[in-house]
Amino acid sequence: MKNFYFIRHSLSTYQNMRNVIQGDVPEGQINYDNQVFDVPSAGIELAQKKAEEFLGQLDAKVDNLLFVSSNEARAIDTANIYRQMAKEKGFEIVQHQEIGNEYAKITGENEIKVLEALCLNPQNALIHSIYNSNPGKVFNIDWEKVRAETKMAWDEARKIVESDDRGSWGANFAAHSEVVKEILLAVNPHEESAEDLFEKNFKDLLRLMKVASQECGNIVVVAFGHENYIVSALQKYFGEHGIGNCEAMSFRVTDQKVLVNFHRQARLFFSIFKTNLNIEIKNKYYEKI
Repeated sequence: MKNFYFIRHSLSTYQNMRNVIQGDVPEGQINYDNQVFDVPSAGIELAQKKAEEFLGQLDAKVDNLLFVSSNEARAIDTANIYRQMAKEKGFEIVQHQEIGNEYAKITGENEIKVLEALCLNPQNALIHSIYNSNPGKVFNIDWEKVRAETKMAWDEARKIVESDDRGSWGANFAAHSEVVKEILLAVNPHEESAEDLFEKNFKDLLRLMKVASQECGNIVVVAFGHENYIVSALQKYFGEHGIGNCEAMSFRVTDQKVLVNFHRQARLFFSIFKTNLNIEIKNKYYEKI
C-alpha cells in the first residue's frame, strides 16, 4: 500500500497577498490565475534540500508521482521545485487533463493540478493578514483605502492577537482564531477559524487520500498546501504547534482508515469515508496508536 504525502509550502515573500493589500482594494482577493513567483532564494534552497530528502525515500523505478496543490503561488512554486527535481531523477510524472488554474498550468507544465481541498481562498486579503506579528509594518497598510467598520473590527481583533503574540501567523491563528472570528464576521462573512478549516479542509484531505488510494494504484500522490487547516489537527492529535515550511505528513490508507504520520508519531483516523467530499464525517474518526 502506497503512502501519500502532504507538504507545506516553502518560505514565501507573500508578494501576491502584498500586491492586493497595498493595491487599490486592500480588502480584495488574489487573482489566482495571474500571480507572480512567490518563493525567495532561501525558499528555493530549502525546497531543493527537502525535495532531495523526500525523493530519496522513493524509488524512481516503481513510484510514479502525481502532484497536486492549492491555488496559491507559494504552494504551486514549491510543488514545481519538487516536480523538476523528480524529473531530473527519472521519476514518471502524471500529466493532468484539467489543471484548474492558469498559473499552475503554466508553471507546472500540466503536471500540477489544483485541488479545492487544498485551497484557502481568503475573500479579504487584509483580514487574512491579521494574525501576522506586525501586519501594519509587513504590508504597509494604507488605512484610507479601508472601510471604517473594517478598521474598527481590525483594531479590536489585533488587541487580542497582540496581547498573546505567539510569534508567527500559524501559531496566532491556532491560538486566537475562534475569538477573532466572532469579531470579524461582521465585516468578513466568510471568516473561518482554525477549527472551521479542520472540519472542512483537513477532513476533506483525509477523504481525498481514501479516494486516491482506490483510484491511483501504483501512483504516489504529493499534495502541497498550507498550515491553516493543519494546525488544529496537529495540536489536538499530535501535541504539535505547527508544521514548518516543506515539512511533510504521510498518509497510508487501509480499509476504512487513514494512518497519518508526522514527526515520527502515528495517528489512525477512521470514518464512513463518503466519497462526496461535502459530506461530514458523522461518526468517531480518530484513534491514538
